[in-house]
Order: sequence, then C-alpha cells, then structure tokens
Amino acid sequence: MAKSAAERQAEFRAKSKGKFKRLDLLLPVKVFNTLHLNAKNSGLSKAAYIDWLLKGNSTSKQSKEAIHQLSNGSSYDGNAKYFRKEVESITGISEANRSRFADNLKRAYEISGIRHTKHGRLYSDEDRLFICQWLIDNP
Repeated sequence: MAKSAAERQAEFRAKSKGKFKRLDLLLPVKVFNTLHLNAKNSGLSKAAYIDWLLKGNSTSKQSKEAIHQLSNGSSYDGNAKYFRKEVESITGISEANRSRFADNLKRAYEISGIRHTKHGRLYSDEDRLFICQWLIDNP
C-alpha cells in the first residue's frame, strides 16, 4: 500500500533530524532574483549556492588577471567603442533585443562584482575584457 503524505513527511523528518536547520529570510525582490539566477546558472540549488558562497567561492572575489586576448580568438582589445559589438558576437543576442542584451550584461556585472556607471558603462578596458571573457566562460 502507498504511503500517505504524512507518513512520507514523518519518515523524512526522522531521516533528516539533526542534519538541517531552517532559515527564513525576507529578501528584496532584486536580491532574490539575483540569488535565483546565480544558483540556476551555476547548476546548484539556492541552499547549495549559499553554502558554496559561504565557503569562500564568491565569484566577485575572482582575481582580475590582466587579459590580453580573449579565449575565443577575438582581437578585441577592450575599446569602449566596440564593446557592445563584441558582447553581441559572444552571446549571439542582438543589441536590437535590448532587454535580453541588457539582462545578460547585468548578470555578468553582478556576478563578477565589477562596478559600472549608472547607464551600464564600464570604467576601464580591463573591465570590458574581463566581462567579455566571463561571458565566453559562462554562456
């Protein structure tokens, strides 16, 4: 005979006793959405992603080594004038599709921890190269 939901729940509680602690948080919508996207993009559950971050694996702590050439063989040098064209060629998302294009860049900025201006412009060629390389490594 099949177990009832109450029986399955009781079995789960007995098996999990002492292994887990519940954490209830009230997060702003933007923060929750960022957590959700980051966890989804890393292939982890939200709990596993938070555990991963707490163990010091924060992507914003990545050392920004100087990038001289992108791993996709592009000759892009970080010039602001061609940044959007390079992002378009890496992601395959046309700048004409502004919301998807911007969402991709926002995700890269948030995860990498790179600061940008109010309008999404980056401060240096190194930052632009780092974002491009990040987008190549995290499609």
